[in-house]
Amino acid sequence: MKRLPNLLTAMRIMLAVLLLFIPAPGGVFLCVYLLCGLTDVLDGWLARRYHTESRLGAHLDSAADFVVAAVLLWRLYPIVAPDAMLMIWVATIAALRFGAAITASLRFGVLGFLHTYGNKFTGLLLFFYPLSLVLTRSTTVIAILCTVATLSAVEELAIELTAAQWNPDRKSIFARGKNGAL
Repeated sequence: MKRLPNLLTAMRIMLAVLLLFIPAPGGVFLCVYLLCGLTDVLDGWLARRYHTESRLGAHLDSAADFVVAAVLLWRLYPIVAPDAMLMIWVATIAALRFGAAITASLRFGVLGFLHTYGNKFTGLLLFFYPLSLVLTRSTTVIAILCTVATLSAVEELAIELTAAQWNPDRKSIFARGKNGAL
């Protein structure tokens, strides 16, 4: 049971790679994608439930989230057919996220991402985006997603610039406690 959360996270990476070879946005693509989401929910829940959280697990989870997001960006780009402004917006979000990770590396010797409420909400919206794309093809959904992603990326960078110590579980810029509690 101790290794199961990390195995689920590794499975999410393999499923994401599999998405590169499945026609999008068909039924099989969406099923494999939903499995990615299920493993994302289960790995963290099991790690907390059985007290097997680890630094490796947190880093692996962040890496898996990144791989899934990168694969989705690659696979959905032709379907979304974004204009130049949307691409600049997405590039800005990526630059902010990498800026935060580099800041953490320079300040704390840790290359990682925070598990803030904003990042979790962004992840939730990102998770539902492919489903909404299939159902609506609405540009409003991507605008909402990018707005939330921008705000959470700015918050993460601000935390990394002002934090006294590395705390990947800090819940928001307003949180100060050991586990990110107010």
